[in-house]
Amino acid sequence: MRLVRYADDLVAMHADLSQLLKAKSFLEEWLAPMGLKLKESKTRILHSLEPYEGEAGFDFLGCTIRQFATGERRGKKNPDGSRSGFITLTYPSKQSLKRHSEAIKNLIHRYENAPQEALIGILNPIIRGWANYFASENASASFRKMDHLLFLKLLSWAKRRHVNKSSRWICHKYWKVDWGKWDFSAGKECRLDLHREVKIKIHIKVKGNKSPYDGDWLYWATRIARHPQVGTRTGKLLKKQQGKCNWCNLHFNKEDQLETDHILPLSKGGKDGLDNLQLLHRHCHHQKTAVDLYEVKGNKERCS
Repeated sequence: MRLVRYADDLVAMHADLSQLLKAKSFLEEWLAPMGLKLKESKTRILHSLEPYEGEAGFDFLGCTIRQFATGERRGKKNPDGSRSGFITLTYPSKQSLKRHSEAIKNLIHRYENAPQEALIGILNPIIRGWANYFASENASASFRKMDHLLFLKLLSWAKRRHVNKSSRWICHKYWKVDWGKWDFSAGKECRLDLHREVKIKIHIKVKGNKSPYDGDWLYWATRIARHPQVGTRTGKLLKKQQGKCNWCNLHFNKEDQLETDHILPLSKGGKDGLDNLQLLHRHCHHQKTAVDLYEVKGNKERCS
């Protein structure tokens, strides 16, 4: 049996239904003495390919994970060279789409009388953050759907501001056409980001039985550097430092909070380039900053 856990969310996978039923009973008995129990609304036994007690597939961490039949000559390749006849896809769940759409709707309503620039400024980080989270999934169709719903919400927002104007006039005021693409913008430097502008990044499966605890930190640092939620600069520093913190010399874990530090502080003439940057644990960064401030204070006292 394979178990995947994140915080208080857990998925148990097995090819035999009877083993899953035993696992469920075991978990219920194990949790009972602690006064805990499985949440009925979130606990399901299902099949990833065929419908069983509802739809096929399951939701985990905001994604729907499901298998689809492809025919005998397509699909995942088995060790013996044959084809499985299905593919596994992950994409934003219905609940994720609904929550994101509601969040955008509420923001647009809250900024009903605000300038266009303010609305764009508040929406852009929300759109980028949500799209980047799902950038490693099969999310292209979801991104297009969200952009369409976003356009309709913005059009309603604009019409409420100009009840006596035509749709043509409103569109020309708030949207700019560039090579056939409509941009919701207030000048060249202020435009709304779209979900579909975030490129889908192919998820690379972990090699064999590799584990974050196997000591191969160069491999894991490289994987983390390619993660869609890791910025380019952070990724380069992870590779450069081979996954280690330059202050405590311990390896980073994916749960760690990482911060970028200037080796030579800017106050001492340091530059903001990669040669003068290092990646530290947040608590290590606090220690290093305290040392830098102490040295600056000591220099000032000696000068006086």
